[in-house]
This record gives sequence, structure tokens and C-alpha cells, in this order.
Amino acid sequence: MTQPDAYDETQAELERAVLGAILVQPDRAIAARDLLTTADFTAQPRERLWQALASVEPRAIRLTTVIQALARHGWHDEWTYAQLAALTDAGRIVGSYDAALDDLRDRGEKRALRAYLLDAVAGLPGAPSAQDATQAAIAHLSSRATVSTRDATPIADAVGQVIAWLDAPAQGIPVGLHAIDGAGGAFEPGDLVLIAARPSVGKTALALTIARHLAERQRDVVYASLEMSAASLVRRLVAATAGTSMADLAPEQAEARPAAAEALARVAEWPVTVLDRAPTLGSIRRALVRGTAPPVVIVDYLQLLPPPRRDQANRNLEVGAIARELKRLAVDFEVVVIALSQLSRGVEARADLRPRLADLRDSGELEQCADRVILLSRGDEGDPADVLRVETAKNRNGPTTEPISLYYDRSTQLIRDRRLTDRVPAQPTAQTVAARVARDW
Repeated sequence: MTQPDAYDETQAELERAVLGAILVQPDRAIAARDLLTTADFTAQPRERLWQALASVEPRAIRLTTVIQALARHGWHDEWTYAQLAALTDAGRIVGSYDAALDDLRDRGEKRALRAYLLDAVAGLPGAPSAQDATQAAIAHLSSRATVSTRDATPIADAVGQVIAWLDAPAQGIPVGLHAIDGAGGAFEPGDLVLIAARPSVGKTALALTIARHLAERQRDVVYASLEMSAASLVRRLVAATAGTSMADLAPEQAEARPAAAEALARVAEWPVTVLDRAPTLGSIRRALVRGTAPPVVIVDYLQLLPPPRRDQANRNLEVGAIARELKRLAVDFEVVVIALSQLSRGVEARADLRPRLADLRDSGELEQCADRVILLSRGDEGDPADVLRVETAKNRNGPTTEPISLYYDRSTQLIRDRRLTDRVPAQPTAQTVAARVARDW
């Protein structure tokens, strides 16, 4: 255990704040492992708590698992559950975690430097010479001053990652629709994917189609719903799975009960977690920490998420901050984040009704942060009512596409690729475009 420094009270508060912040948001342990050692803590209980935290996989950090880690080290009497719970209060008030982490490390380095120099001037038998102590101090500080893994990646390491990626089996996550997988490629871990449309076009239906495809293949899904309850989402999943219209799922429709019961049994087995109680960026992050396998995250929809910090004067800044945090979450946890987004009314003012990237609502940062942007629109005049057009308008890791028609049964919420037996959507002609222009004019 190291000796306390002159800032003992503030030092203890800082240590408690960092430890509590990790308990509140366990993925913070990743950066802390790069920077901290036991020597950065000045009291044995906090030093031992840090060792216990560092021994637990970040995703698995919870109060109970930390208590278990302390017990494994024989330190079960150092911290009680109530003391750890109280420590989280200190973690919630830490202003900037990164700044606190850097401050804690800097204080530890200063204590180490002071210890080396005090040994040199003590004049005690066996004490190092001033020159030896200075060289030892420089070597120690140099070893800790190397760039941490959170700040940079050597190019050789990146080359190795690319070689491993080329040699490994395909790592992409297909969503089960050729109009998306075949055209723009499967989604990659770390991707932020925006699915954008005007209201009632089919964003939620497409998101649930993707969730159903993934869950049927036992891939975990975290669905953050800011508009509908979990029960409402399940009704939609059951309708699409059973091929039964939403209207037929009413209690008085006994004919549809057997198919619905079978679909309910299937849905109950799916690894889907629904966050429907006012989800926030923090609750999504906590759901990822608690999970055992990297899930696909679906946010329905982005503009309804509370921003990390309120700025009533500028809604664009708030939405941009949400987009940045979702992208950071995708990268930090190596998951795919699919966020639904609204388009502005400008789409409806154009003759062809075809959405564009510039129609993304509330912030230009949405386009900047997203790895892929998928735009949805209804079919043209003369098209069957079951047409849903899908266009990959931005793709950071692959090609973009022209609009591709999907089959969308609005009564059952079923979306799939179109088949040869489906009615072929009409191709817009100069006459239909001219007629639409004349109508809108």
C-alpha cells in the first residue's frame, strides 16, 4: 500500500469517485485497466476493491460479482453490499470520468516520483544514489507514459487485424433481406445504421423484421422502444410470425387463436430484451454490460432518446450528441446499433417523393456519424399497395443502391423480399412524373 500524499482528503474522494463511476458504468473499467495500478490507490480497502474490479470481465461487473471477486481474494470483510451501493453515489456525481481517471493516474506518478527522490536524499544505508534514484524515476515514469490502448493503435497491430479479418469467416451480420444484405452487404460490428422514413411508412415494421430474423437464429437483440410497450411489439411480432393480421389478434377472433398461440410460444424463446420504460443511452449501455453475448441494438426511434446533455437552445446539437453516443456505444461494445430516424417534411414537397440524405431530421451529424443510411419510401402511383422501397443512400464500407422494392403486408406487419409471384411495381414514366408535378403544383 502506498503512503497518502498531502491531498489526502481530495485524494480519497477522487479514488471513491473513479471506483464508483466504474460500478455505475462498468465499461469504464476498460480504460481504467490501461491507466491505473494498485499503487494509484492510497488506502487498502480501495486498493483491494480496484484489484477485484480489474479481475472481473467489464460486461459482468455488478455489485454481486464484485462481492464474489472480493471473497475469492479473501477480502470478503473489506466491503459490504451496502457500502458498494453507497459508493455508486460518488460515481454518479463525477463530472468528467476521463479527467478524473487522468488526475488519479497523475497523482500516483507524482507520489512514485517523490518516493524515489526521498529515498535518494534520505542518506540511509542501502539507499540508492541520487543519480540511480533519478534514473529509476525516469524509467518508471517513461513506462507509465507510453500511449495507452485507449488512445492509439500501432499501424502494425491494425495490419494484423486486417489480415485476421481477411482470413476469418465472414463476420457480418445479415438481416435476412436481400435488398439490404445483397445490395449493401451485411452489417459489421461497430456499425451505426440509420433506417429513416416519414411517419407510418414502415420503419418499425422493418426493425421488427430484422429483430425477428436475428432472434430466430439465436442472436441476442436489445430493442429500445420509445413509442410502444413490449406487449405492443410482441403483438406485431406474433402477427408477422403467424401470418395473421393485427385485427385477427383481437380477443374475440377465436379462429386466429391456434396460429397465434404457436407464434407466441416461438417468440417466448427468442433472446430479445425490450427496454420500454423510458429508455435512455445509459439504460441501453447497462443492458449491454449485463448481456453475455454481443447483441444487435435497435433504437425506435433516435429523436425520442433523451440527449446526454440538455441544450434547449439548439435541438440540432442535442440530436447530434445522441448520434455520437450511439456510434461510440457501437464501437465500445463492438455491436451493431440500428437506429430508426424521422425524415423531414421536405420529402412530401417533392414531385418524386424520393427521400434524400439531406432530409434526415434535426441534425446534419446523423449523416456524419452513421456508417450506413437506409431510406424507406412508399411505392409510386400505380404500384401495388404492398410495395416498400428501400434505398442504401450511404454506405461507408460498401456500395450504395438505387431504391429496391420489398413486399410489405401492412395487415400482418410482414416484410420480405419480393417474389416472382408478387405483382411487379410499375416503373415511373415521364408521363406519371409530369402528372404528379401538375397535381402537386
